[in-house]
Amino acid sequence: MKEDEIYKECVRIWLKDIHPTFTFSAMHGKQMHSIIKKVRQVCKMPPFNLAGTDEQIISSFKKMCLNLPEWFRDKDLAIIDSKFNEIVLQIQSGKKNGKENDHNANSANRHFGKYAQ
Repeated sequence: MKEDEIYKECVRIWLKDIHPTFTFSAMHGKQMHSIIKKVRQVCKMPPFNLAGTDEQIISSFKKMCLNLPEWFRDKDLAIIDSKFNEIVLQIQSGKKNGKENDHNANSANRHFGKYAQ
């Protein structure tokens, strides 16, 4: 899959599955490219050590969006991009707004990298 296809699919996920009422501009496109690059890097890093395939990138992006901590759920891509590391850490630690998520702290769902598999 070409980089452009990953981008198109992530935009589709963002606008159709996550925020259907949001608009999308060139600024958002720049942020989406940045987020995709960061997702690719996280997939390849320990403890995940994934290949960073196109499918893993897309899956990880979607799972991250579906599991955004409460405070980030209504934010746009600029905020998601600028707070990416914080978001990933909160998802990994199973916390939302500094509180434990509803699911068990040992749940595989709390790990960002698990979503990429």
